Amino acid sequence: MDPINIVLLGVVAFIFWRLQAMLGTKTGTEKPPFDPTAIQRKPENTTPVQEVLPPLRDEDEEKKPVWHGVATEGSDLANGLLAIETAAKGFNLKEFTNGAKIAYEMILESFAKGDKATMKPLLSKEVYDDFSAAITERGKLGQSMVMQFVGVKYAKPELAKLDGKKAQITMHFVGEMISAKLDKSNTVIEGDQKTVREVHDHWTFERDTATNNPNWKLISTDDEPGQ
Repeated sequence: MDPINIVLLGVVAFIFWRLQAMLGTKTGTEKPPFDPTAIQRKPENTTPVQEVLPPLRDEDEEKKPVWHGVATEGSDLANGLLAIETAAKGFNLKEFTNGAKIAYEMILESFAKGDKATMKPLLSKEVYDDFSAAITERGKLGQSMVMQFVGVKYAKPELAKLDGKKAQITMHFVGEMISAKLDKSNTVIEGDQKTVREVHDHWTFERDTATNNPNWKLISTDDEPGQ
């Protein structure tokens, strides 16, 4: 045998012996080799996730009639509201009531200030002429009016009808306010500048259902605003 081969065999035998000493022999009880990705693994969550969904709408639930909550079935008010709803597409009583409350406050405050420009779009020509004349007369007498609007305590329709193409709704308002009329020397001649009082008003609003204009105008009142 070639001497070089004998030396190589010796080196291989020495290396094999060292490896066996370092690693040992398998007995069947060894731990599996380390998996560097194992630390990132988490057991899958098998618990089903419950989705949060909005409550199902009862498709069998009937739409409440337009008069619900303000009139009894078959009454003049209920029938009037139904007629208006049919003629005025998109009519919504809740939206109308909210708009009427805003108009009520704006008209009262504008009348007290003598602000004819703000009032004019909200009033029919006849009502505007009456309010405008009252403001003018107040000025001629040297009188003024002070008002602090507190809020609307009550607002509900009490009459409703369809007169041809004209839809009309009369609202009963109970407003809370401080109001007084003063003479030229700022002496109170009507009302009270310090006391909050309730004012009951019955105002009728109208809109033409033959047009696409959804705006309502005040066509009649039972008294001078704020009185």
